[in-house]
Amino acid sequence: MFNTLNPKDKKAIISAVLLVERNAGDVIIKEGDDGDNFYLVEDGVLKCSKFMKPTDDKETFLKEY
Repeated sequence: MFNTLNPKDKKAIISAVLLVERNAGDVIIKEGDDGDNFYLVEDGVLKCSKFMKPTDDKETFLKEY
């Protein structure tokens, strides 16, 4: 993903990377949130789900990453 960056830009991105550990069941990204972070997942499983209609009381499972 970063192979096409020049060395200066690649260094800037790498220096901005922070390790963040999450627990099972934590919400990482919620639809509608500001896109203020970029996540690289090193290990684990992510489950993607969403409320399909505003009136839904339960999220619909979409995909597992």
